[in-house]
Amino acid sequence: SMSWGGGNGVLRNAAANDLQVTALSVPGLSVQVQPGYAFISKFPYKLAQTADTPVITPPSANPRMDLVQACLETWSVTIKTGTEAATPSPPSADNNCMALAHLYLRPGMTCIKNADDGTNGYIVDARTHV
Repeated sequence: SMSWGGGNGVLRNAAANDLQVTALSVPGLSVQVQPGYAFISKFPYKLAQTADTPVITPPSANPRMDLVQACLETWSVTIKTGTEAATPSPPSADNNCMALAHLYLRPGMTCIKNADDGTNGYIVDARTHV
């Protein structure tokens, strides 16, 4: 970890899409996390293969921002649910976890896309690099 600056993050210049969160090829209510390498809490982390998240329930009354995070202790990817609000903010990553992306979710949405289309949910990259 110290060779790359000692912080949490995806290895810079390993591959452009390491641990990138993307919409499914046919957009739905879950997202994919690409395989890759990172350091979390000064320890190496590896996601060996593409991982699909569980289905995400859209908010009911106001927008919400959820967090996609890589968790060192379980070597997994999890979703941390945010709070609905007129101007939502994402939750912070749990201990020994690293933020990969924020999901901006809208009431009535039918899918999550890579970019904002004004109607559905979308992905905001939150990866840091070391």
